[in-house]
Amino acid sequence: MSAMRPAHPHRHRGRAASAFLAACLAAGALAAPACSREKAPSSPVIRIVSAEALAQTLREHRGQWTVVNFWATWCPPCREEMPDLIAFFEKRKDRNVAFVSVSVDHPDTVDRAVRPYAAEALLPFDVFVLDAEPSAELSARLGLPIAWDGNVPMTLLLRPDGAIARTWDDIVTAQTLEQALDAS
Repeated sequence: MSAMRPAHPHRHRGRAASAFLAACLAAGALAAPACSREKAPSSPVIRIVSAEALAQTLREHRGQWTVVNFWATWCPPCREEMPDLIAFFEKRKDRNVAFVSVSVDHPDTVDRAVRPYAAEALLPFDVFVLDAEPSAELSARLGLPIAWDGNVPMTLLLRPDGAIARTWDDIVTAQTLEQALDAS
């Protein structure tokens, strides 16, 4: 079951998030984010990104299949699926499949929630943290077959041309991702 992002005083960020995801899909690939932190030897880079930065990142991944996973540290199903996503990433990272991990945690919680979770879960991939809240309007701009209003987990499989091949609005497993790629 998907979890809803907890309410907080930054509700005005929904439109920016909608614009962000719309720009990402309109762009069709993943790129270098706006705000980055230095990477420790065994820890992922965690970046707070705007819609435009995520869109650029997505554009950079054109030409290869791309898995985009939206998640949050406060989401039990997200935590449950993470070991499978790590396994999928490890298996496919050298096989022309990009993996983009996008946290919808509030940007103010990066140091107290996202970084500690990334270290605890031993995330082998970088994490993009949205600088704005997702909204239902965003799903329409992205052309998603479901109304996405920030419920996580949400996973997209993008074709090499940037079009959406599949979406999952609940826990996804490494096996499910492998089967979707093999069937495409």
